[in-house]
Amino acid sequence: MKTKNLLVIVLLFISVTTYGQMSFGVSPGIIGFSGARVGFNSDGKFVPYVSLQYAGGKYTYDDKDPDYGSKTETSLGIYVPNVGFRLYQERGENFKTFFNFGLSKPFITGKRFVDGEEDQTFKEDRKKTKLFGMEASFGAEYFLSEHFSLSGEYGLRYFHFKYDNKDYNYTEKLNLSPTFSRITFNYYF
Repeated sequence: MKTKNLLVIVLLFISVTTYGQMSFGVSPGIIGFSGARVGFNSDGKFVPYVSLQYAGGKYTYDDKDPDYGSKTETSLGIYVPNVGFRLYQERGENFKTFFNFGLSKPFITGKRFVDGEEDQTFKEDRKKTKLFGMEASFGAEYFLSEHFSLSGEYGLRYFHFKYDNKDYNYTEKLNLSPTFSRITFNYYF
């Protein structure tokens, strides 16, 4: 919480003490993550930003065996706060291209119920799970007016997952590198 508050204070201080332009972007989640981004543009080329993406879902397993059947319901949410920057290059009066780089620290939320009772080991397992991520992409932004733009980008994400169970002395690791495409609606204040 202290880190989040410090980040907000620093962004507000920068926006008040320098001549620049705040921006806000929204990316609809067609497949995967939807998100929102707040950036600060001071020179037109380098734009630091913070963003938050979210994905969630629910899984139900219902075994109807009369002797051993059970019902398990799991709901998961993944919040992905991101800190990064965009490097812009002007290509025309209303058109810019950019490169994007960001670091993220995903958080998993959720619950699991087995036959109506909350599974406490699931809660403990979430605490033993460590996630880290980053993304790099390139894209283009077209300005519809002075304050509105539409951007599209294509890139590569990297997620590192680590589960460390000291009780049973084992570790699981998973690295994922999915590509992504994103359309963003931007507003410049």
